[in-house]
Amino acid sequence: AEGAPEEEEPPKPPIKPDENDELGPLPDNWEMAYTEKGEVYFIDHNTKTTSWLDPRLAKKAKPPEECKEDELPYGWEKIDDPIYGSYYVDHINRRTQFENPVLEAKRRLQQQQMPNQDLSQPPQAAPVFREKPLF
Repeated sequence: AEGAPEEEEPPKPPIKPDENDELGPLPDNWEMAYTEKGEVYFIDHNTKTTSWLDPRLAKKAKPPEECKEDELPYGWEKIDDPIYGSYYVDHINRRTQFENPVLEAKRRLQQQQMPNQDLSQPPQAAPVFREKPLF
C-alpha cells in the first residue's frame, strides 16, 4: 500500500548532509567542512591541504571531449565576470582560459580525425607563383 510506513528496511546510519550514497564515503583521512558562507570544501589530512573539489568525483571524471556541451569537466568552473566576460577556471591545474574546455577538446578531436595530408601539404596552387626568381 502507498501510505503504509516502510518498517521492513533496517535503519540507515546517519549520513552527513551532501554526502550522497552513490559517491560513497570520503577517502581515508579526508573530511568535508563548510566555510562561514556555507560552502562545502574538503580537507585532506594526508597532505594537509584543502580543496573545493570532492575527491570522490575525481574517480568518475571523464575526459572533456566526452562531456555534454552544457557540462564542464571535473575541476572546471565557469566565471561570468562583468569586466572580462565569461571564462573558465581549471582548479586542478590552476589555469584559466576563455574557451570552453569541452568545446576546445571536441574541436581538437575533430582536427585529429581530419586527414593529415590536408594540414601538412601546401595548397596545390602555391608553386605556380614561384615561376619567376624571387630577386
